[in-house]
Amino acid sequence: MAKKKEYTCVLVETDNEGITWITFNRPEKRNAMNPTLHVEMEEILYGLETDEATKVIVLTGAGNSWSAGMDLKQYFRETDNDPGARFRAATAHRRWATELLTWSRKPSIAMVNGYCYGGAFVSLAACDIVIAAENATFGLFRGQLGDYPRRQREQSLRRHGFLSERFVLCDDRPHHRRPQGSGIGHCDLGRSGG
Repeated sequence: MAKKKEYTCVLVETDNEGITWITFNRPEKRNAMNPTLHVEMEEILYGLETDEATKVIVLTGAGNSWSAGMDLKQYFRETDNDPGARFRAATAHRRWATELLTWSRKPSIAMVNGYCYGGAFVSLAACDIVIAAENATFGLFRGQLGDYPRRQREQSLRRHGFLSERFVLCDDRPHHRRPQGSGIGHCDLGRSGG
């Protein structure tokens, strides 16, 4: 029997095969990460680390986006005059998106649908495997934005091969288009041996 739990910004479901699906659930904001999401993710990942039913962790996004990065209004503007709230949100994000995912004993998979921008690369880079739908769109800001320096985002790209030819773009359609000169390959997840 599957276990489900719904938080304010995240849905969690563990299926009968031990796969725990964590879904960023702010589709009206393209799953932009706000302080509440960070605190919830920290709690969720702490709990999953010792959950015997969880064998694999999969992160995905509700609607048409994996995550549009940080919710600039809630994460930055609304915490401008509250250093405690800003620190708590930044600390929770750092813990779940780097420490807990990176050092987890359980494999983690980022299943990227739609947009994956800015601060979303921090958690993307911490996952063991990244699978991108054909409609996945990746974007980074050129300079620094808040707590996320360009160097950290570039490390995220390098770790998963966005700056090399080993990144694989996957979908389940029988015919694939390989973008010329993109360094992006394709695989077929819908067929055995694909």
